[in-house]
Amino acid sequence: MHIKLGIMKQFVKVLDRSGSCFQYLSIKFLILSEAKVKEGIFDGSQIQNFMKDVAFTNTMNNIECQEWNAFIEVVKNFLGDVKDPHYIETVKNMWRN
Repeated sequence: MHIKLGIMKQFVKVLDRSGSCFQYLSIKFLILSEAKVKEGIFDGSQIQNFMKDVAFTNTMNNIECQEWNAFIEVVKNFLGDVKDPHYIETVKNMWRN
């Protein structure tokens, strides 16, 4: 769980603050302080909601979308209950993106 939170934190930190993806995060979580959103501090249930939210992925540019898809792949195939036999390639792909 801590790994997932850390990766999400890094993803949010590299987002363009004036981009539509970051603005969507700010609007989606008005209850969170602006500092928490800027630092990417989310809990597990919020991350799960993002993973299911099609509107969130629609706000991303191509690079952000590639990074997000790599994150989702790692969460599902490496950090989940069952490890994919090819998890090493999955993690390498995430680091490349």
